[in-house]
Amino acid sequence: MISPASPPLIVAVDDEDLGQQITLLAGQINAANHRLLKLIAEFDTRKGWVADGTIPSCAFWLNWKCGIATSAAREKVRVAHALEVLPQIDAAFAAGEISYSKVRAMTRVATAENEDYLLMIARHGTASHIEKLVRKYRSVQAKSGGDQEAEQAQARQLSYYQDDDGMWVIHAKLPAEEGSLVVKAIEAVARRAQEECQHKIQQEVESANCDPVLQEVSAETSAPSTTGPSKPSEVARKLATLAVSPSSSKNLPSRVVEEATSGAEALRLAPPPSSNTKPRTFA
Repeated sequence: MISPASPPLIVAVDDEDLGQQITLLAGQINAANHRLLKLIAEFDTRKGWVADGTIPSCAFWLNWKCGIATSAAREKVRVAHALEVLPQIDAAFAAGEISYSKVRAMTRVATAENEDYLLMIARHGTASHIEKLVRKYRSVQAKSGGDQEAEQAQARQLSYYQDDDGMWVIHAKLPAEEGSLVVKAIEAVARRAQEECQHKIQQEVESANCDPVLQEVSAETSAPSTTGPSKPSEVARKLATLAVSPSSSKNLPSRVVEEATSGAEALRLAPPPSSNTKPRTFA
């Protein structure tokens, strides 16, 4: 029995035989992808992903259990349900004749009326051809304004849940009119939160400006002195008052408060200069 962890060695063959093995395996992968999508469609219909109610959608379950990126998982769920009403594309996919890339592109615009034409292009063209055809088809549809509203209604999506930290995570895809209402509501909430934050900052600034101790120390450290330097004891007193005053120190960084306290203590303990001490000169 062959283990997935130790695949068989490639036997030395000619290039044509090696190419045939690749295309055969690609067809088998296509068929396996079809089987996977059928299982996903059934699983999503049964709501098997609900579990204990903590998983918001089948796409998130695929991301969790199968390691598929959330955006890619959403596409798989969409394609899986689209195949339920496209029997010709579904049959060709099940037989391994077309790849998932082609099926994903076709299901964006495929209907029971045009799936045979799209399937013909898919069998003879590349995935890039299908992507370009679908883009042009959707562009023409948007300009003609035919079923644009119906398509937007079908394409709308809204999912929201609370993260582990309690914050809300919202993903939405909405038509222009409904989307603008949602954006306005979000902007109103964000504006109110910003105004509250600015008001709080303004109050802290005004509180700091009104503090008499802070103003006195600030004036002495910034304004030029006209009466000579302040006495060390006077500076120590003001710095100590500033450091231990709850109304003042709360507006300053902790490092500044600690330095003010230690500086005041050093000035208090320093011995007064002796009157008999003469200045020393050096030659």
